[in-house]
Amino acid sequence: MITKLDAEGVENYVKYWKRFFNDFNIGNKLTPEKVKEFEKLQKYLEEEGYTFEKVWNRVQNNAALWKRIQPRQVGGYYYVVKCFNDVTNEGVHHPDELSHDCTSSGMG
Repeated sequence: MITKLDAEGVENYVKYWKRFFNDFNIGNKLTPEKVKEFEKLQKYLEEEGYTFEKVWNRVQNNAALWKRIQPRQVGGYYYVVKCFNDVTNEGVHHPDELSHDCTSSGMG
């Protein structure tokens, strides 16, 4: 199922899916080797108890999902998949934060 959104609707959609959008950009701009070069990042991951592999796996999974659900522009309108974030460890997301009816993203 898809829905048509105006510019404000797209802005809200991207804001709602911000972590996935950001991970998509990270995954497209950086390689694992390049990310590992950032000492500040490595130190942060160690302090927080995360492994690089776990974080990079999240980036890849989120990027793959965003690639499927990102807004598509046709003419003056944007079209998106009617879905919501039901992944409980990603924070609280409610379908009513979006401007359309939703179905689960199926990623949880």
